[in-house]
Amino acid sequence: GKVKDDKPAPPKRPLSAFFLFKQHNYDQVKKENPNAKITELTSMIAEKWKHVTEKEKKKYEGLQQEAKAKYEKDMQAYEKKYGKPEKVKKIKKSKKGSK
Repeated sequence: GKVKDDKPAPPKRPLSAFFLFKQHNYDQVKKENPNAKITELTSMIAEKWKHVTEKEKKKYEGLQQEAKAKYEKDMQAYEKKYGKPEKVKKIKKSKKGSK
């Protein structure tokens, strides 16, 4: 079997400005569109994001910068203690093309 070490998972990467905006607006958009699918809600939020003022965007970009700074600090502490995290390889399924 695979030996699991006791290393905690490395810090998660910070969310983008859009994802922070999405988190803040999701419940409101969901409430306004209770029957919409998740993909539709995301599209609606993306549409809202396009029309957000520069000032509003800067707010989310600022939050993103803070999250990024925290992530980098946490990552340095993690690497000092545990070494670099192993990259998780994504296994691509090979598609056999039939000609």
